[in-house]
Amino acid sequence: GHSLADVLHGTATRSPRDWVLSMGGGEATFDGERVIPEKGFADRAICGERYKIIYTDNGTTSLFDIEKDPGEEYNLLDNPPDEAAQALEKLEAVARSFPERDAPPRYKPNPRQEWDLSVKR
Repeated sequence: GHSLADVLHGTATRSPRDWVLSMGGGEATFDGERVIPEKGFADRAICGERYKIIYTDNGTTSLFDIEKDPGEEYNLLDNPPDEAAQALEKLEAVARSFPERDAPPRYKPNPRQEWDLSVKR
């Protein structure tokens, strides 16, 4: 991977990455060995240099120009300008590279700590 530290610290203006993925969470259960998410698809956002596409578990998709619309109020998906349409193709290609359903995470439990809370089953 490529570190984003320089961009976050302000010592670089551009990331070496073409896109960044952010995924949501949600309710889950623990079966004694694995955490099983309630939803098989976590909401996610794929952000390129200027445009961001958001996919939700209910099937809603949105495209935003984060440079001109940092508040993400205007969904460009239905009528994207030419530049946004090109970005949309690239971001959708990234999204297609992911599985349709998220795999349950696998955890290697850490030793119990004094601040851990007990979980009732």
